[in-house]
Amino acid sequence: MAPTTLLRLAEKGQIDDRPHLRELVRTFFAPLVDFQADTLILGCTDLTCVRDIIDEVVGDEVVVVDPAEEVAREARQHLEADGMLKPRGEPPAKYRFLVTGENPDEFARFAARFLDMPEIAVTRLPLMEIRQVAGGPAPEHTGHS
Repeated sequence: MAPTTLLRLAEKGQIDDRPHLRELVRTFFAPLVDFQADTLILGCTDLTCVRDIIDEVVGDEVVVVDPAEEVAREARQHLEADGMLKPRGEPPAKYRFLVTGENPDEFARFAARFLDMPEIAVTRLPLMEIRQVAGGPAPEHTGHS
């Protein structure tokens, strides 16, 4: 069983079987613990949903750098710098969720649970159209993946 198994479960929001996830994290992160590493940089934002288990398994001695936290911090800085951060006390924000993945319904179920929102409407958008929706030019396709 490869470490990608843990990532795929996280991506699909299949995080209810916590004992199984804990065992996967122990298996995949045991070499890191044995090596006595002092820092672990998670390579994917999808692992945030099992971050509590990762923290438990690697222990307090290991600093865990979560890219989701870094992305959120960076996004906040950009929104503040551009005057786009919603001031406190204003009406609740409206959300629009766009995904490039093949299963927007799966994302909607997971996101509703993860974000503690009753229901989420998700639109699947091909990757090539993202910049058009964001207001920029469409990326040029070079034939490389």
